[in-house]
Amino acid sequence: MNDAQRRFECIRIWLEAKEGRATEQELRQLNDILETDPGARRAIVELTQQQGWFAWHGMSSPGLALSAIDEAMLPPAEVQAGGRDVAYARGSGGSPGWDSNALQFSSLRKLNVPLVSWQMAAIALAVFVLASLPGWMKTGKGVDPRVAVAPTDNPVEALVTTATPCLWSDSNQQSTSQPRQFLEGDAIKLLEGVADLHIALKVGSVKLQIEGPVAFVLGHEGITNLSYGKIAIDNSDPYASSFGVETAFGRVVAQPGSQIGVSAFANQIEVHAFRGKASLESPWLVSDAGELTSMWIEPQRAVRLSQESGSAIEFTHMSADRAHFTPYRSLQASYLEVSPTYVEAVMAAKPAAYWRFEGETDGMVRNEMGESFKGTLVGDYRWIGPPHSQSIEFGVFPRPGIMRVMEDFDEILLSDFSCELWIRPSHFHHGTVLSFAGPFDEELRKNPLGICVETIGGWGDSAITNRVRMLVRSPAGYIINSSIYSDCHYQPRHWQYVVAQRVNGILQIYLDGELVKEAPGKPDTPPGLQLVVGQLYTNQLFRPFNGCVDEMAVYGRALSPEEIKEHYEANHAKVPGLPSS
Repeated sequence: MNDAQRRFECIRIWLEAKEGRATEQELRQLNDILETDPGARRAIVELTQQQGWFAWHGMSSPGLALSAIDEAMLPPAEVQAGGRDVAYARGSGGSPGWDSNALQFSSLRKLNVPLVSWQMAAIALAVFVLASLPGWMKTGKGVDPRVAVAPTDNPVEALVTTATPCLWSDSNQQSTSQPRQFLEGDAIKLLEGVADLHIALKVGSVKLQIEGPVAFVLGHEGITNLSYGKIAIDNSDPYASSFGVETAFGRVVAQPGSQIGVSAFANQIEVHAFRGKASLESPWLVSDAGELTSMWIEPQRAVRLSQESGSAIEFTHMSADRAHFTPYRSLQASYLEVSPTYVEAVMAAKPAAYWRFEGETDGMVRNEMGESFKGTLVGDYRWIGPPHSQSIEFGVFPRPGIMRVMEDFDEILLSDFSCELWIRPSHFHHGTVLSFAGPFDEELRKNPLGICVETIGGWGDSAITNRVRMLVRSPAGYIINSSIYSDCHYQPRHWQYVVAQRVNGILQIYLDGELVKEAPGKPDTPPGLQLVVGQLYTNQLFRPFNGCVDEMAVYGRALSPEEIKEHYEANHAKVPGLPSS
C-alpha cells in the first residue's frame, strides 16, 4: 500500500468510525496509520477543518453547499494536468474499465454524513490535534515536507497596510482606520472595499490583496478556509515557504517565489498563476492508477473548477487574468482617452458646468464653461493618466478626498436637469459619486440631501446590489422620497458613461448610451444645494466613492436620447476594452 492509498484508507476508516460502523480491526489499523504517517494526520486535520467550517456556517455562506460535496461521483474523464493524464469524476453511475481504487474512492465520497456529525467530528478531532500537535512538531513529525520547519512559536499575524475605505464584518460603517491587525485563528470578513495585508508567517512573509466580499480564516501555514471572495497572493519573499489556501474544492498552494490569484464564489473556484507556479490538491484529482494526485498551474495559466447540482465537476483551462485580482493597482494604470469630438459635442450642448479634470490650479478644478462653479479639492486624491487625458481618483488614503462646488445650483436644478459623467469604480461597493447637499448639520454630523448618484455594493438586497442609483428628495432631508436603480450592473474596473436626469418629473438612468431605468420621481428640487463629488457629505466621511471620475457636466435641462447616444459614441471607440451594455 503506497502513501496515497494509506491516507485514503485512513480517511475512510475515520468516517466509518465516527458513525460507529468501523470494526475493531479497522480501528487498530487507523491507530497504526495515525501514529506512523504524519501525512495521514495532516489529511484528517484538513478534512475536518473544512467540514467543520461548513457545519459551523451551515448554508448561509456563498461557499460550496454540503449537498454538493456529498454527491456521488461520475465515471472518470481524462484531462491533461501537469503533463500527465488524470481522471476527474463527480456525479453518479459506473463505467467499464474503472479500476478498483477509483471505485473505492467513489464509495468514500458517497458517504452521506449528517451535519451534526461533522460538527462533532471536527470538535473531537480538534481536541485531539491540539493536544498532539506540539509533540509532533518537536519530534519533527507531521511537518509537510514542502513547508519549512518553523524556527519560532510566535503566532501568525496579518497587518492591513493599505486599503480603500472598507466595511468589515465587525463594523456597521466604512472604516479608514489603520493599522488593523489579525492573528492566527481569526475569521477575516471584508464586506466591501480593497485591502492589502502583510502576513508574518513562522518562516518569511507573504502579501495579500483582498477584495470584498471575502471571508476566510487565518491559519498557521496559510488560509484555513476561503469561504468566498478574491485573494491575490504575492509569495515572493526571499525566505518564503509554500502558502496554502483551503477551498471547498481542495488546497491551492502558492509556491515560493510565485504570485497567484484565487477566487471562490458559489460552486466555483479559479486559480490564476501570474508568476511562478501554483498547485491544486483535490480529492477529485485521481490518476489512471486510482491514486490521488496534484495539478500544476503553470505561469500565465489558470484553471476554473465549477460544479452544478447533480453534474460532474468541470475543469476549464484558460489564460491568467491579473486585472481580475488586482483592482486597486490596475485602476491606477488605466485612464480615459477622450476624443476631441466628444469634447466638442459636450460644449455644443451648453452645460451649465463642465469639469474635464485635467489637473488643478491651487487646489481648484476649472469649469470649462466659465468662471463660476469652480471645484475645490479637499483631502487626498490622485491624478490618473498623461497630460490632456487625466482623470481624478477618489477614495485615496489616508484622507479620502472630495471636490466641492460652493455655489448653489437653484436655477439649474429647478425642474428638468441632467448629470453626465464617466466613472470607473474600483470594485462593487456602496459609494456616492456625486450629491447635491444642503448645509452640514454639526449636531447630526451629516447634510440634508437633495440629489444623489451612487454605486451600490454587493452585500445587500440582491435586487438592487451592484447597480447605479439615482435619488431625489424634496424638501432636502434624510428620508428617501424617490429613488431608482439601474436594471443592469455597472462594471468594476471599466470606464462607463453615466447620465442621471429628470424629464417632466420622470427620473432616468442611462449607462453607455442606453436607458436602463426610468420611473416617476419628485418633480422639483429644494434650494440651497451645493455639489459634492466623491462622497455623500461635505464634512463627514461617509459612503466614499472608490474609483475614477472624468468629464462631468451638469445641465439645466434634460439631454435627449439622441444627444446621449451621440456623446457616448463620440468617445466609445477611444475606450479600450469598454464593455457594451
